[in-house]
Amino acid sequence: MAHPARHRPARPGHADAHHLGLARLARRGRAAVLLAGAVGATVGLVAGYYGGRVDAALMRITDATLSFPVILLALILAVTVGRASATS
Repeated sequence: MAHPARHRPARPGHADAHHLGLARLARRGRAAVLLAGAVGATVGLVAGYYGGRVDAALMRITDATLSFPVILLALILAVTVGRASATS
């Protein structure tokens, strides 16, 4: 016999909600990981295919990106998004 809770209709807004309310965050996190993987794979394929100067240029861009502390980027993003949401 099936569990009776599985046959109860979902309340509006609770059909896909996680018990901690993190369902939306999980979906956005998954999308961010997929996007980052696609961008990283594309950059790697381009660098590997062309090599030479293209590879060196892409590596310099990657090195420059990785040289910024993550906390500094998070603070800049928070300030930028905070201003944008306050003005709209």
